[in-house]
Amino acid sequence: MKFLKNIYIALLTTFVVASCTQKNTSFTISGTVENTDNKEVSIVLFNNETKTDTIASEKLIDNSFQLTGSVEKPTKVLLFVGHTNIPMILENDTYSVVLNETQKYVKGGKLNQIVYGYLQQVAFQNAKIDAKKTAAIVFKDIDWLDKEAVELARAKNDEKNAIAYKIQNAYMKNILEGDYSELAKIYTLSDNYDWKNYDVDKRIELYKMYNSVLKEPNLIANEMIQSLTDYKITEEKKLAVAPGKPFKEVIAKDINNIEISLSETIKNNKYTLLEFWASWCGPCRGEFPHLKKAYKTYNPKGFEIYGLSLDDKEDRWLKALKEENTPWINVVDYKDFESDAAIAYFVQGIPASFLISNDGTIVASGDAIRGFALDEKLEELFNEN
Repeated sequence: MKFLKNIYIALLTTFVVASCTQKNTSFTISGTVENTDNKEVSIVLFNNETKTDTIASEKLIDNSFQLTGSVEKPTKVLLFVGHTNIPMILENDTYSVVLNETQKYVKGGKLNQIVYGYLQQVAFQNAKIDAKKTAAIVFKDIDWLDKEAVELARAKNDEKNAIAYKIQNAYMKNILEGDYSELAKIYTLSDNYDWKNYDVDKRIELYKMYNSVLKEPNLIANEMIQSLTDYKITEEKKLAVAPGKPFKEVIAKDINNIEISLSETIKNNKYTLLEFWASWCGPCRGEFPHLKKAYKTYNPKGFEIYGLSLDDKEDRWLKALKEENTPWINVVDYKDFESDAAIAYFVQGIPASFLISNDGTIVASGDAIRGFALDEKLEELFNEN
């Protein structure tokens, strides 16, 4: 009997050890969503906004859901609950989702807990809540044409957002400089860590170093290396259309399908603003009140706007024109960011603005002529003439 008992204990011990060391072969993500009209939850590959590479999806039942599936290796993904998305590192593990008015994170998974642990920090959550409350107060009923009021509101909003950003950066810095796996560092670095102050060349160097240690090159690292390399090339190319450089010709069709050239517009005016925009771009249309104000003041003095839409659908463009009732030259190129104009001016995002003088020289661009800055620049230029 003692012999059989020892065999039983040995078998039980073996079973327990095997159970503890056995790897999960699938993932489970579950959660309850408060007060939502969104009826679907899905997991898509990171940076894939079109959701074509959906890993798993499920309908909400009584505001609850459970997603299951499997992945071959740790994968950076976005968990979508309707239009709300939460970044996470997906492994074959168990996860729970916390999503309400004050919290938004996925708990679980070894890598996920490391990389996105700051989302669970009370200090970070409180900073985000405070920033959201501040934005609601300072921008409520604001006059967007009142420069002093807008600048003050933005300063207060930026100050609050900076608190959460500082907490996030400190957390990420600890991972990058601490004793963590190369994979955790790759995912942390790719999560926009201190983008403005962390040198592009340094990022590329780190990605390559982390990647060299791994048995299998990481897809995110490879994509980021390529993306950052392309970014450097693009920045160099943008110098060709920087202030002081000659403009590049643009020819596009207006609402009547008539071709209008940028060169002809420049020739007939003292200053021309080439404004890239699209109907779906909120910030673009948010600039229109400023543009209308500037146009009303300076158009009689020789200022024109050549508004080039990068919409890919005619009905959307026409609908936006009707809603905005813009008085300047409106043209479109349905090839959107693949259009000749967008490529010539290296437009990677919109709104994109270029102020061009009568002699064909670009005198200002980007943030230097955004919002109130455009009013100030035009006042300066027209007072010189």
